[in-house]
Amino acid sequence: STLMSDFPRISFITYTYNDHHAAAGLLRHTLDFGVPFAEMLVIDDASASPFVPPEPSLFPSAPRVLRLERKHGPGQAKRAGLNALTGDIFFSLDADIRPHKHWLKHALSLLARPDTGMVGAQCIPALAGSSLARARYRTFPQRRDDRDAPKLPGGCMLLRRSVWEQVGGLDDYAGALWEDVHLSRKILASGLRLLSCDSLPVYETRHLDRAAHCRREAVYYGEAVAAIVKKYGPERYLHDSGPALHAALDYARRYSDPILVYAGFMVTLLTLARALRLLAGPKEASGDEAARALLSEGMRLFAPYPESLALLRADLARAGEKELPEAGDAKSMPALAAYFAPALSAGVMDSLEQDWVPRYRQEDAAANFDAHYMQDAARIL
Repeated sequence: STLMSDFPRISFITYTYNDHHAAAGLLRHTLDFGVPFAEMLVIDDASASPFVPPEPSLFPSAPRVLRLERKHGPGQAKRAGLNALTGDIFFSLDADIRPHKHWLKHALSLLARPDTGMVGAQCIPALAGSSLARARYRTFPQRRDDRDAPKLPGGCMLLRRSVWEQVGGLDDYAGALWEDVHLSRKILASGLRLLSCDSLPVYETRHLDRAAHCRREAVYYGEAVAAIVKKYGPERYLHDSGPALHAALDYARRYSDPILVYAGFMVTLLTLARALRLLAGPKEASGDEAARALLSEGMRLFAPYPESLALLRADLARAGEKELPEAGDAKSMPALAAYFAPALSAGVMDSLEQDWVPRYRQEDAAANFDAHYMQDAARIL
């Protein structure tokens, strides 16, 4: 009771869609924060089986579950969940996010400033056993300070109820993704600050395999890329992707591992294919035809490297691209070849073909990968 009097009423919330092991682990992790929650809520976004909180007697306030009747997606699950909270302060964490045990206390001190609208954090990728996990961790721009930010990621959000109500929450947002961008913009527009609290680390725990990672990137960025393609054409997107490719090449030179080049190329194919389909609409065959032509052109670039091509085809299929076309003979999109030319001239494909494809396959067989919220399976097999 003494602790409860030291804090305003804090509501904790997380979310699950066939992700119950992660949500249960997060609930247990909150016991390390040393901060009492007036309520704990789990949004079950129409999972295949209902979420049951673990050991409710462990918690000062037993977690309750709000199960949605149909799948809404991350953005709308947050909208429904945050609207259902009753506390003075909302602390929202995605199920795969693990803040340092002292992060919340420090973040609350930042939130206490009257000009602070929301506190969040960079979410550091998991350092796990695969080449892609190591590369993401090594290249993530980790900070060790607290600073103003133009946007805070939706995986970790701390804000006052008064701010949520002042900006109208997410009631004006209908999207399934990018709710964090929308909310961040509204808070900044209201004259309040966004603070990224990075003096203590906040980690992702999800260890995604290549196909799941690339699929996630394509889903998240497909709509934004579609807007670029609609206005400027696919050449603009490919041109703008050049710096990321050069950063991947720098990583390959430094660590002798071309994983970021390979994964970056796959993300480019999947994202652009998704954008072409979105622009055509779900009932138009032209979008799928354009996407298939793009994928065929991408595989044509890999055709001289049979092991690498086989891996690319398998990964594209696992990422959701069914009935893949054969590698094309014609150069249907010269801009794609121009985008990938630096990788070819750097000899990355020779290294991938001769040394790294077998290693990636060994990692696939040995590593225990986790699923993502956007996927139907609880585990990737």
